[in-house]
Amino acid sequence: MEKAETPFKRCSMCRKEWLTREEFLADRSMCLDGYQVNRRRIEAGLPPEGILLFTHRIKACGTTLGVSASKFRFAR
Repeated sequence: MEKAETPFKRCSMCRKEWLTREEFLADRSMCLDGYQVNRRRIEAGLPPEGILLFTHRIKACGTTLGVSASKFRFAR
């Protein structure tokens, strides 16, 4: 039995899934609305590793999704 692929992100409201980071970023219904800083990490002298906040802008949804900024690091 083949294991189902784990999606990059799933909307908690409408249950839409994006299988890859690239698919998520290419979706024009996703709007980057902000960044939430992780102050505890900064206070500890660590990189912030905050959360990017996206709104799923479709009529039947409108929820905000948080995605760790570390998921958007690109290989060099």
